[in-house]
Amino acid sequence: MSNIEFKNAFSRYSLGVEVSFTNAIALVAGNSYSNPVTITGPTALTIAASPVAGAEYQAYFIADGTNEPTIAGAFEHDSSTGYDDSAGAANILKVWHDGVCVLYAWSHFIDVSPVLLTGAEIQADDLTQLVLTFSGNIDEDSVPDAADFALTNSAGADSITDVAISGAEVTLTRTRNESTSTITVSYEKGDDPLKSAATGLDIVAFTDVAVTYAEPAEEPEDELIPVRLPDITTDNVTETTNGDGWDYSVEVSNSFYNVCYARSDLALQAGEDGYFLVTLATGDMAGGPIVGFTASATADYYNQMATGSVRVNDEGYYETLDGSGSVVTADTTTAEPAAGDVLKVERAGTDLVFSISTDDGESFDEFHRETGLSTAALYILVQLGGFGSKIELPRVSGEWA
Repeated sequence: MSNIEFKNAFSRYSLGVEVSFTNAIALVAGNSYSNPVTITGPTALTIAASPVAGAEYQAYFIADGTNEPTIAGAFEHDSSTGYDDSAGAANILKVWHDGVCVLYAWSHFIDVSPVLLTGAEIQADDLTQLVLTFSGNIDEDSVPDAADFALTNSAGADSITDVAISGAEVTLTRTRNESTSTITVSYEKGDDPLKSAATGLDIVAFTDVAVTYAEPAEEPEDELIPVRLPDITTDNVTETTNGDGWDYSVEVSNSFYNVCYARSDLALQAGEDGYFLVTLATGDMAGGPIVGFTASATADYYNQMATGSVRVNDEGYYETLDGSGSVVTADTTTAEPAAGDVLKVERAGTDLVFSISTDDGESFDEFHRETGLSTAALYILVQLGGFGSKIELPRVSGEWA
């Protein structure tokens, strides 16, 4: 039986009259039993006068983890298991008079509820790890042989090479690492079977349990921070605030777009990957804008950009330029540049990557990638273009300082 109240256990067999607990235990004719009692402080038990030979008293005590009842006027029998003071432990006290002296003995309820398998899942971050989850903790000293476990795998032969136990989880290391096959797991008890940590009972064997795949953890969204481009050609470029960020535009008629630039004073730190975004305010920008990285804190012209840049061509498409201003890649087949497009300029190792989003930054299509980008500190440089050219809300991700 499991988790059964003491009073029910004994009244079931009509062994006597159930009485409320009293500190003075009366060993009178007919057996006596108490309701369950929870220990809440020091408890002293005494034997009432004139015990009757053969009389018996039983009580059920739930330990509080601190206080152990004391018993006066009786001797602990050598069959006693001793009082279990673990918080919540159920102790049974039996007191009787054998005609010569009063004896008592402690015994305990043992939870014999079986520990069962509740799940089998392959880990998303390591497909060789199959985790079995049980309804209770497993004895970490009862480590079965790997051969006690068997797998069926639709992709081919798969076997267990290692077994590790932690709490209610048993981790099996398998030989395959694919993520789409159909797998089942079975377990047969061997010489060292899995055991419940609470009861020491063997874990029940199981056959052909379906294995699931854990969902990969969602990638955290990049934190985007508005960045100011304070180094501007003030006679030609206007800075305006936009919420927590800034916009930059050419508000004067000027046929020389190469005198309309804006540069950050924050830099993507040396050796760090990161990127910046700018949003186009209009898709019709004659001669620009041109955006890219620069390694120079005083750069004021697109040929001072690191490796290359991306430009909105005045003929209605995106193109990339090399450091001398020559066209490297021209995208004449996709949608024309439009207001709301987001340009992404990224350093990934030593790669320079240009991407474009047409859905307000929800997704990006890579437009151009080239290698050889400096790993030194890099600044943002924007050459805005002719009259009416405008970019909105430069923002950065990564280590900028």
